[in-house]
Amino acid sequence: MAWTHEQILAEAPALLRYARSRVGDEATAEDLVQDALVAAVLQPPDGPEVPLRAWLFATLRHKVWDHYRWKRRHPADAAPVDHASHEGEGGPYGFDEHGSWQSDPNRGLSPLDSADPAERRQLRSDLQRCLDGLPQRLHDVFVLRELDDATADHVAEALGLARESVAVFLYRARQQLRTCLQHHWGAP
Repeated sequence: MAWTHEQILAEAPALLRYARSRVGDEATAEDLVQDALVAAVLQPPDGPEVPLRAWLFATLRHKVWDHYRWKRRHPADAAPVDHASHEGEGGPYGFDEHGSWQSDPNRGLSPLDSADPAERRQLRSDLQRCLDGLPQRLHDVFVLRELDDATADHVAEALGLARESVAVFLYRARQQLRTCLQHHWGAP
């Protein structure tokens, strides 16, 4: 099976959007997309007809996971983690000393009108802004687990975490995303 260069390059913008949302760094996203495109040219799949778009996205997903594995093996090259950013108002993660919420966790969030395309675009934009603001480790866990549907075992292996830590990091990421969206939902 051989795809034309034009067919392959036509998928580049969608691949770049996907990679940007996964790694949060423009240069790294471009490198990963380029690697996936080169693989499509140099090593197309053998066997039955495979849809180009599905094959490219699967290849890119594996390139992203490889990127996270590389970051784990080279921590000196990774961005520093902000350990204080999980502190909420009045205590860690928005809880009081008894483990109860200090305030309504859904405060400031309104239901999404799924029929309104402008509102969906705004939510995607706000969510991406909040996701980009997460500490790197929380960002990586959230992206792999929630956006790429990787198993907890795979996330743990890719990021060098104990399997039990994946759930903790995922919880913290969700809490910080919720807090960020409460403050930034629809803000300019």
